[in-house]
Amino acid sequence: MLRKIGTFIFAMILPGLVSAGHHEEGEALRPAAKSGQVIVAYSVPCVDPAAGVAILKELIAYESDAAPVDYSSVATIIDDKTVGAVDVHTSNEAMQKAFAWQEQDEKWLGIQARALGICEADVNAIATAIHVAQ
Repeated sequence: MLRKIGTFIFAMILPGLVSAGHHEEGEALRPAAKSGQVIVAYSVPCVDPAAGVAILKELIAYESDAAPVDYSSVATIIDDKTVGAVDVHTSNEAMQKAFAWQEQDEKWLGIQARALGICEADVNAIATAIHVAQ
């Protein structure tokens, strides 16, 4: 009799244990971008990746407040001599608007120059790869 009660209780509890937490945010990864969005991956040589990424994070924080078009961005360390960033834009048009803003925004250009200076690189050393999510 006790075995039947124990089995019954276990059978009642098991589905709750199996599905516990399935609704919590952050547990599962989502796609990095939706179809049609534009991903821009940058890399640049950097003698001090930790310091370079710190300035890139400052640049990204400035962009998120000041840019006239929304896009997401994250700073990356690629290896012990290279830093980078990955941006996701809603479309090619949005990416072009972001690029145009960056090219004329003096504060953005100043932060970028500081990052390049810390990395001991110049603007020509920045490698860019543009991808369109499918």
